[in-house]
Amino acid sequence: MSPSTPKDYVALSSISKHLKSLVNLMGLVTDVMPVARTRGTDWMLSFRLADSSIYDEGVKIRFFRQRENQLPPISGTGDIVILQNVRISFFSGMTIGLSNMNTNWTVLHAMSIPESLPSHPLQLEHIKETGTRSPTQQEMAYAIELYNSKDKASYTSLYSNSQPQIHNQSTPMQADSSCPPTLPAAHTVAAPVNFARRDKFTLIKDAKIDTFYDLVGEVVKIYPNNGIVELYITDYTSNSLLYNYVWGQAEEEISREGDPYGYIPPTSSNRSWPGPFGKMTLTVTLWPPHSQFAQEKIKENQFVFLRNTRIRYSRDSKMEGSMHTDKRDIDRIDVTIIKDHSDDRVKSILRRKREYIKKFKEQSVKFVDQARGEKRKQEGTPLSKSEKKKQKRQRQRENKKRYREINKENQNPQSEAEQQTPNSQPPPVRPDKHELNKN
Repeated sequence: MSPSTPKDYVALSSISKHLKSLVNLMGLVTDVMPVARTRGTDWMLSFRLADSSIYDEGVKIRFFRQRENQLPPISGTGDIVILQNVRISFFSGMTIGLSNMNTNWTVLHAMSIPESLPSHPLQLEHIKETGTRSPTQQEMAYAIELYNSKDKASYTSLYSNSQPQIHNQSTPMQADSSCPPTLPAAHTVAAPVNFARRDKFTLIKDAKIDTFYDLVGEVVKIYPNNGIVELYITDYTSNSLLYNYVWGQAEEEISREGDPYGYIPPTSSNRSWPGPFGKMTLTVTLWPPHSQFAQEKIKENQFVFLRNTRIRYSRDSKMEGSMHTDKRDIDRIDVTIIKDHSDDRVKSILRRKREYIKKFKEQSVKFVDQARGEKRKQEGTPLSKSEKKKQKRQRQRENKKRYREINKENQNPQSEAEQQTPNSQPPPVRPDKHELNKN
């Protein structure tokens, strides 16, 4: 049974009914972006909340404060956030929650939430903004149920390397004697908080099925296909679940009969895969509007940033990526071209690329030498230099002989059949030189 939304709170699935109103929201963090400066003097934190009424990524929240340390200290996905007096607005085609000067926040980190609801009253450890009341028993019970209703394997807050540093400058909340706390009491944040932000970036080698990631890679190929685009990217790391591209294999897998060693140069109908070879290339299917942007702007060998890419199995049980339309912002494009090669992630890709090219050249030269050796063995013992020269002179003599025959035919085009017709006169006989002398 799904947990029920606490009293005085609005279910996230129905916030569109409360446009321009101030509401109370409570949910589990499904995504959080790094803190950013606004165009003015404020700081902004963007994150998404989901509850028992929503099963996708959730509702987007934009929280503003004059100082960075006044923002909710979310350590990653899996945290529970309680917000009071959030204004619901419609922005860029989607319904979002916006903070204001009267918005209060409370954060319950995933590490402090038990796996089951105790039978006795409890007090969960939490961090709250100065002047904000502590969570009620109903709110804490809902937090536990909501936290355990989702797949905890995807909670990044549980694996955060650094936990929030809490600075206690006020008297800790005293629990009622009839309700002894089961966890440490609450504290008030009054100093800068250092915490790990949600980071979904991963290398291809570390990607796992049914997970959303941010990816950076070099574009190998682009294939438009009926409104969608198949984008082939690589970061020069290997994953055993990817398709294995073999050196010398054509993209369309056309057989190369009569050329088992790959000496025939590729043609337009038999284009070779440009590399990298092996299990290093991830196919990402882009849907509108991402596909439109990719088809118009992206070129091969460029570096791209793909935000929130879903990793899944393809029809042939290989790993692939997928980027669909954002349901709450249908015009949002999560594909970005990285032109600055000083980016640390791009620099790492370039370094791995150089290492791959060096290794590939060494292996390809060795492979070609071995292939040529095998071919000579199949054809017989190699000829010596003198035998090769003799063979060359023989070919030259044959060519000269054939050339003379061709010239002779061209000079006397009349066929032999015409020359031997009954009515034809025999050619005159040239007198012998000795007979002429006698006469």
